[in-house]
Amino acid sequence: MVALARYGDLLLAAGDFVRAGSEDLPGIALWDGSAWRRLGDDDPEGIRPRDVSSLAVSGNRVFAYGTFEIGRRSGRSALCVLEGGRWRVVSTDPEVRAMQALADGTVWISASRPEALLPGAMRYDLLRLAPEDAPHLIDRPSILSIDALGPIPARGSLDVRYSLTRNAPLRYGLYNVGGRRIVEIDGGVQAAGPHAIHIDAESLSLPLILSGVYFLRIEAGDDVVSRRIVVVR
Repeated sequence: MVALARYGDLLLAAGDFVRAGSEDLPGIALWDGSAWRRLGDDDPEGIRPRDVSSLAVSGNRVFAYGTFEIGRRSGRSALCVLEGGRWRVVSTDPEVRAMQALADGTVWISASRPEALLPGAMRYDLLRLAPEDAPHLIDRPSILSIDALGPIPARGSLDVRYSLTRNAPLRYGLYNVGGRRIVEIDGGVQAAGPHAIHIDAESLSLPLILSGVYFLRIEAGDDVVSRRIVVVR
């Protein structure tokens, strides 16, 4: 057991377990004062927790991060929320480290990839989600995905392959570890489907880029994705 949270007058327990008391309750269980019970509906075709490492309760919502079965896919790391008896996926890409809910309903989340949760997050990994943010996070499907990135380490050029699920304006930029923008390119409105970017320091007339760590940031509509880049000169 690795996480505990108060759920009204009840107790939630989470961890890498498959049983609680005499019940088959993998990942997360609810103590009602007399016995351990399942949290949420038993939906065989839906989302089921398997190994939960972090919990936070905000009002009637339960946020949980860990390994979930999603449809027919098993062993997927995801941040999910329980509302109305059903689990829903918030993000499969944030790499949550810890969560804490406050009395005002806000939830603080530490994540390795905060931009997967809130557009624009990049230089810090601590997010504050207000109660009104949750529906936006749950209902907004991601339209941008990074398919390939290389070579890593980069020595003067970088090739990026990405996909869009719908037409969207695209912008991308390179930043140093202090958050200073080195270059930003407006890609215009791009059609749904696969795309590629070739970033070459010489052709873009970039200032001298020294060896070190940088961040590539790509924006498509409201979606923002950033990736860590190592440059060796």
